[in-house]
Amino acid sequence: MQLIGMAISSVLGLFAGSAFLWAEPRQAWSIFLAGFLWTLIAATGTALVRCVRERLQRGEWRRSAILGLAMTFPPTTFYMLGAALASAGIQAEQIVQPNGVIIASKPDMLSVAPIFYSASLAIAFIVGPFYALTSPFKQRDAP
Repeated sequence: MQLIGMAISSVLGLFAGSAFLWAEPRQAWSIFLAGFLWTLIAATGTALVRCVRERLQRGEWRRSAILGLAMTFPPTTFYMLGAALASAGIQAEQIVQPNGVIIASKPDMLSVAPIFYSASLAIAFIVGPFYALTSPFKQRDAP
């Protein structure tokens, strides 16, 4: 299941990174951010499916946090790698729009990585523990 999420994220990253080749910079940045949001949506869905498949019990906070991290960080990494590979040949420059806004011609992965991983961390610590809070599988009684 996780391989599907990583494959989707890689394809989205390749598409989003290649947008800087064929789209205007403003539109390419919109595609880049939308692709990352879809990556987070896919990671959230695969995390929830994995919680159900493993029959995560209500109140298993540690396991839910581990599952959340394991299901959100790899897709983010594959998205960023795909985008970096697709935009590798683009000349880095700043473009001034008519309204005075400066837009980069390609993403600087080192500057967007903290933002993307912070978003992934937030999703990881929302999805897993929220599922542990609302799990339909009741906690087993200890003998």
